[in-house]
This record gives sequence, structure tokens and C-alpha cells, in this order.
Amino acid sequence: MRRIVLTVVLVLSLATPALAAPGSTGPAEDQLNLPIRLASTSTPTPWFSTGVVAGRFGGVPVVGSFTGTWAIGLITLTTHGATFAYGGYACIRKSCTFTGTLAGVRVKGFPIPLSIRGAATATTNAFPTRRSWIAAVAGWAKRHLTRDQQGRIVAEAEKIPGS
Repeated sequence: MRRIVLTVVLVLSLATPALAAPGSTGPAEDQLNLPIRLASTSTPTPWFSTGVVAGRFGGVPVVGSFTGTWAIGLITLTTHGATFAYGGYACIRKSCTFTGTLAGVRVKGFPIPLSIRGAATATTNAFPTRRSWIAAVAGWAKRHLTRDQQGRIVAEAEKIPGS
């Protein structure tokens, strides 16, 4: 019974942001398309599974794990041993979203690659411009990494194209 209640709560908390993900408020050409490339040791399945994920999130090299199903679950991404992103994912009708903390910023309905595998670009109001993404990464790096690591991570984030 406890497991059923936990599953229902998890489904509702993760699926609601995906269903109500806000649309773009400005013209598409004015928004940053954040590149996301992730590879997984396994693709989430209809039943509960876990896997290792590695790649780049907005230019930042990440490694981490996911736990869940093809529809909902938890994902953690780290860089240099510090948590860069943590939260839940929900996939509905061939699109997946992330709700949680990304580079120290709380995000809701953030697009991620389908099945946590592959490449995508994410247009989001949380980081509307390249400058806002780099500022978030720099702020996160300052709080979590050594000075040398900060410079390298920010330089990687600066390599992404954008407005």
C-alpha cells in the first residue's frame, strides 16, 4: 500500500509540470536553444530501472544516473563530483521534461532528450539568453568547485551558440 501511494504521488508531482509546461513568451529567435547531449547505459523501460548517464548539458560535461521508468523518474547529473542537476523527469507523448535544480536554478518543465538518450535543444524561460545560462553556470561553479575547475566549466558553457 505504501509503495502504491508513493508511486501515485511521484506520478502526479512529475507529470503535472510536463502537462502544464509554459510555452515560449517571446519569438523563438530571441530565445537560447540550450544544447543537451546525453548517453545512457540503458534506456528507461516501462518498469522500474536504473542507469548511468553522461554527456553535456548546455556545454557543461556531466555524468550521473537515473532511476525510474520510461514515463517518470529521478535524474542526478554531476560535474567534478558536485551535483549540477537533480530532480524528476516526466515523459508524455514523445517529449520529456525535467523539474528540479539545474546549475543552482529551480526549473520546471525544462525539455530534455526523449528517453534520456540522444541530443536535443531546450528553449526555456529559466535561461532565456546565452548570458543568463553562463551566469547561472558561473554562480553555481563559484559555490561548488575549485577556482581552476570553475574556469574550465564556465569556458565549456561559453562555447554554446546563442543570442
